[in-house]
Amino acid sequence: MKKVILKIISIILMGGIFGTSSNQVRSEEIESLITKICLKGFMAEMTLAGKTPPFTMGKFACDCFMKKISTGLDIESAQSICREETSKRFNI
Repeated sequence: MKKVILKIISIILMGGIFGTSSNQVRSEEIESLITKICLKGFMAEMTLAGKTPPFTMGKFACDCFMKKISTGLDIESAQSICREETSKRFNI
């Protein structure tokens, strides 16, 4: 998942450098795309673990991830912290 997020960020940055204001991607769209990727990664991990998560668990985990990333935390640290926070919140 880290490689995918880094690829998206590089595409966004290139668009910011070479794009025009009429075709730049809005930050809400970027956040939505990263959240979708996060949710897919979350569900893949749950499937590999053979678990069915509660309905709101993925949203909680990905919201946490987005908050941590937006404060400048690196991807691995954000994932680690959010896994722990999600585990505590949902008692898993």
